[in-house]
Amino acid sequence: MAITFESSRKYIVSKTKKYFFSLGQPTRSRLLGDLRPYKIYMENRLKTLTDPVLKNACERAVGQAREAYKALEDGEVDGAWKCFNYARRLEILSFEEHELEAFRLTLSKEGQSEKISKWRREAIEENLKALKNKTDIKKKKPYVFEAARILGVNGDNEHFKISLLRNNITILLSTLGALLIMFWFLLDTSSAVLYFKSLAALKEGATLTPPFKLVIMGAFVLGAIGACLTGLFSLTRMTTGGRGPERIASTLITLSRPAIGGASALAAIFFLQSKIISFGDLTLATYWAVAFSFGFSERLVIGTVEKMNKK
Repeated sequence: MAITFESSRKYIVSKTKKYFFSLGQPTRSRLLGDLRPYKIYMENRLKTLTDPVLKNACERAVGQAREAYKALEDGEVDGAWKCFNYARRLEILSFEEHELEAFRLTLSKEGQSEKISKWRREAIEENLKALKNKTDIKKKKPYVFEAARILGVNGDNEHFKISLLRNNITILLSTLGALLIMFWFLLDTSSAVLYFKSLAALKEGATLTPPFKLVIMGAFVLGAIGACLTGLFSLTRMTTGGRGPERIASTLITLSRPAIGGASALAAIFFLQSKIISFGDLTLATYWAVAFSFGFSERLVIGTVEKMNKK
C-alpha cells in the first residue's frame, strides 16, 4: 500500500510540476514539435550507419535527444533546449562528406545574421574558412562543430534572456495579484469599515480625519501596486538586447520594485503630513492617490527630495 501511495504521489507531483513549468512557455510546444521528428530521424539514421566512428557519434546524439525528452518531461525547458542543441552538434560528427558540405553552406548563411553579435559572426566565418585548407573529413569536422557551437551558444543566450523576461513578468503579475487581495482585505478591516460608515454619515462640508494606521497600511500596498504596474510596463517594452549579467542585474532591480514602491509611498505620507507637498484636504483618497503615484513614479520621490535639499 505504501508503494502504491508513493508511486501515486510521485506521479501527481511530476504532472503538477510539468503543468506549472509549462505555463507561459510557448517554447515548450515548439521544442516538443522539433524534438519528436528529430529523435525518430536519428534513430532511423543510426540503423543505416555501418562505420563504427559515425555510428558512435550518432548514438551519442540519440542519447542527448533522449536526455532532452527527459528534461522536458521534468519541466526543465531550458535544459531540454541545451540537450537538443548539443544533440544536433553531435550529429555533425556522424556526417559523411556531402552531408558536411551541405551543413557548412547552411551554417555560413545562418552565421551572417545581424541578430548574432559581431565577434560570434567573425568566429563562425573564420572556422568555416579554415575548412578550405583541409582535405581529410576528420579534420574538417572540428571546425564545423565549433562554428555550430558558437551559433548554438548565441541561441542559448537569447533563450535565457527571454526566460528571464518571462519569469520577471510572471513574478510581478503574481505579486500584483497578491497585493490586490491584500488591499481588498484592508478595505474589509474594522477600522476601514468604521471610517467609511462615519464618512457616509457626515454632514455636507464636514471633514473626517482617517485613522493613521489605515492610511499607512493602504499607502504601502498601493505604492507597491504602483511599482508593480510600472515594472510590468517597462518589461513589456524590453527587448532581448544586452549581456546576460546585465539582464540578471536588471532582474534583481525589477523584483525589488514592490518594496521600493511601498517605501516611497510611506515617504509620500510623511511629505504630506509635514506640508512639504500639498494636495488640498488630506482625505484618505488623497493620501492613497499620492501614495500610488509615488510608488508608480520614482521621479516624484527624487524630485521631492531634491526640492527639500534646495531649501
